[in-house]
Amino acid sequence: MAPTPKRKTDSRPGARFMTAAVAKNVHDRRVLKGITQEDLAGRMRDLGHTAWAGPTVSQVERGRRSLSLDEFLGLALTIGVAIPELLDVRGVEGRQSEPVELGHTAPLSGDYVNEWAHGRAVITPSGEGWDIEIIPSDEFDRERLMQLEQEQREYSARLDELVKRTGLEDEMGEQ
Repeated sequence: MAPTPKRKTDSRPGARFMTAAVAKNVHDRRVLKGITQEDLAGRMRDLGHTAWAGPTVSQVERGRRSLSLDEFLGLALTIGVAIPELLDVRGVEGRQSEPVELGHTAPLSGDYVNEWAHGRAVITPSGEGWDIEIIPSDEFDRERLMQLEQEQREYSARLDELVKRTGLEDEMGEQ
């Protein structure tokens, strides 16, 4: 597998790419389970990922190496976590999540990304923003939905203000 491909741009201020969240989660959950990089690499080799070694794990944990879907699923199996745990932008500490850069006009609230990763939302790009459909469930709290929507509006407003103050508005319009 090749190193993580370069993107056209860096993430916007106050946001990060999903690769960074997955990398941190692989590291933190591996450490919490008491698994060494060499042990994890060995477990991955046992699943048929023959090229895995300690340095491979290090590259993944630093966001320097992309993962195939099979490798991602293998990591969840070998670390012993549910798939959404590796996608959770709040990390093991449950901290407030940063917005996530998904390559659209505006980063998406980390909380919406978590809802999406847990199968509780469908998100599609739409014009200057996002269409977000929350999938009803007994566990989902309508008040939480309103809070998420407010957080996304506030983040978008802060991003717009930052773009205006820094003069990036003209640069972004030229792309």
